[in-house]
Amino acid sequence: MIKIIDSRTNPYIKYVEKLKNTSFSKEERKFLVENPHLIEMAKGHIDTILTTEKLDETIYNNQVIINEIVYQKISQNKSTRNLLAVCNFIDEKPLENRNLIYLDNVQDPGNVGTIIRSALAFNFTDLALSKDSAYKYSFKTIQSSQGAIFKTNILDG
Repeated sequence: MIKIIDSRTNPYIKYVEKLKNTSFSKEERKFLVENPHLIEMAKGHIDTILTTEKLDETIYNNQVIINEIVYQKISQNKSTRNLLAVCNFIDEKPLENRNLIYLDNVQDPGNVGTIIRSALAFNFTDLALSKDSAYKYSFKTIQSSQGAIFKTNILDG
């Protein structure tokens, strides 16, 4: 299904804007992803794609076409690529092995994402975050994980 939205005050655009807020994101169990590479890795978790150009409907069947002004309102990325996805939370799975990385009070989201990416590089697929660690679905965490967040099992504290 393809919708066209050209107003920054549209209720859905306001909803997407609110997903930048951690508590609202947790409440809705949704998060935002920008960057074509990350969106490619997020397949299977994507609820809606927001884009300035129509995409292949066989790959992205739930699209919202928006203009540049609307995109700039919802984008968290300084260099725009005109592609953003609203994704559903990734289901946490039981721990699969005894090798686990535990992040205790790591508050910088960039550091959390980098640790997730590095863990995956060393075949650690299970991670756990303390309740005082950065939000695993923050924009900076996802960006710095370079998509590793979609290939790891991350348990929240």
